[in-house]
Amino acid sequence: MKLAIASLAVLAGCAQILGLDDTRFDRRDAAADAPNVCDTPAFECVATTGRTVCGQLFAAGTGEPYRVANPMAQVCTTTEGPCGLTVSGQSTATLFAGTTADRVMGQVDDCGHFVISDLDATATNVAISISGTDVASSARLLFELSDTTETKVAVVVVPTATQETWATQLAIAQTEIASGYLVSYLTNTGAPVPIEEVRVGGAPVVGPPTRPWAAYFTEADTLDPALTATSAKGTALIASPLTGDFRIGGFHVGKTCGRDGFQTVSNTLIYIVLEDC
Repeated sequence: MKLAIASLAVLAGCAQILGLDDTRFDRRDAAADAPNVCDTPAFECVATTGRTVCGQLFAAGTGEPYRVANPMAQVCTTTEGPCGLTVSGQSTATLFAGTTADRVMGQVDDCGHFVISDLDATATNVAISISGTDVASSARLLFELSDTTETKVAVVVVPTATQETWATQLAIAQTEIASGYLVSYLTNTGAPVPIEEVRVGGAPVVGPPTRPWAAYFTEADTLDPALTATSAKGTALIASPLTGDFRIGGFHVGKTCGRDGFQTVSNTLIYIVLEDC
């Protein structure tokens, strides 16, 4: 399946958020522009004492694997592209609490593959965080994990320039979308849900600037302030409440979906997938 972007629970099926058509990936697709070189990561996805999460970094806006110009599938030794990023994992509980007691640093290779080894095995809800120069701080949340190794996890990297473009499209300051959620709405078979309206705390929300607000991505992966529901890609950006716990959900005629227990993390864009919508 071709990966188009933006992305991030581990799923089968298409998510089509911000250009990333699939929240899981096939390395045969990822190697299309460099046959065979990036088929195999520089490290194994193996758990020894905890839970290990492995996958691929993708660039928001293009959907291309986030890699160096001339990848060799080697552990990073420079600061180019993915090699300049910090990738880490921890429980969603400590992410929301602003602590790092269970944080585990990951490894990245020059093809943009990553591995985070031996996270706390008792943590079934996990956050994969990305930070670095010229990228927005972001995280992908994975829910209700059961296997000791989670593979083929697609994680989005949001370049600062892309974040600036989104702010321009919405005629708001970039700081207004430094914190919030990118949401992909999927059916129970993994297909994106069009004409889905965002719900926060069970209530409908409108566009910016008063939080909580929502904006929707077009099929061309731009944010259109005139849209009042998802396009065929089933994706939205939410400027979430700055304090407290809240529910993020969706609504279309005849069906609602959602999940409780979210919080806003300062200066972090968080990607989630809501299923059975």
